Amino acid sequence: MSDSEKLAAFFKADKSFDRIMKELLKKFEKYGEVKGTVTINNASINECEAANSIINPKSAFDPPFLRFKVADFERGIKGSRYKESELKNVLEAYFNTVIVTNKDKKLMKEQAKKEFFNSIICAHIGSSSEKWLKAMPDECKYGYIIVIREFEYSDLNARNMLDNICKAVDSRIEYYYEPVQLAVLSANITGNSHYFDSNTVAGKLLIHALAYLADIKEYKNAEEIKAVYELGLKSVRTNSKKEYIKEKRKKNILKQQFNVDAPNKVWVSDVTVFSYGDYYYYICAIIDLFSRKVVAYHISKHNSTQLVKTTMKRAITSRKPEYVAPK
Repeated sequence: MSDSEKLAAFFKADKSFDRIMKELLKKFEKYGEVKGTVTINNASINECEAANSIINPKSAFDPPFLRFKVADFERGIKGSRYKESELKNVLEAYFNTVIVTNKDKKLMKEQAKKEFFNSIICAHIGSSSEKWLKAMPDECKYGYIIVIREFEYSDLNARNMLDNICKAVDSRIEYYYEPVQLAVLSANITGNSHYFDSNTVAGKLLIHALAYLADIKEYKNAEEIKAVYELGLKSVRTNSKKEYIKEKRKKNILKQQFNVDAPNKVWVSDVTVFSYGDYYYYICAIIDLFSRKVVAYHISKHNSTQLVKTTMKRAITSRKPEYVAPK
């Protein structure tokens, strides 16, 4: 048995130490170290004598007022036959518990935050949102405070929310030239068309993510926030506008000549959105201008280049136009 355990047993055997030990524990839990002053206003004679026996003050404590520094109490036990004792260890043995100091609590809390962000980042390595996820804990900005608040309330809720936001951000980057309504984006990702509304926690975080990835430094008023949304829902790349314009500046091949003299000479395509049940879907159709009939179509939950490519492949497979080599 260690000196701390022996001293704890000694204190337990004398009920006069009970309130003194409880007050010492409070101070240790509050400060996380040997610090503070114990005050007992209605101390008994036995309690004062118990404190006198350990601290050995210049002026003996007299009831009903007992007041001493925690450091003096530890100094007293160090001067006893239990000189190898540490007050923290004595308290843990006395109450049969592990005292978690304020410093330890803070370290544990910071470690939990770090592990949380690391797990989220690992789940999205290589994604478009990875940069934002890393910047939040590194700089304690870009929505960090909002995430921590949600994390402290519920680890699982915070994790699910970040996953949904990353899906939204990644979707917008992957299909940067395809505008989409916020309600449609919300419904497709979460099943709730209001999930990313600007007055929700998820909506606010989405603004932070889009703004950071678009290199928008400030967005204070409603108009600026609206601009962030509009940019994000089209693109979150810093060079997206140039790329978008570049994509749109194609030669006008058709030149409004809609009358065609043979099949498979001119195909035109468009994408439209429609709702079915609780979800929104996109349909891409390709029409042959000669017959004005649908050559092929495809339906998807996402308005993407993949939707158009799949539809085109179906059209080529079905019609096998002469100028396209079948695969």
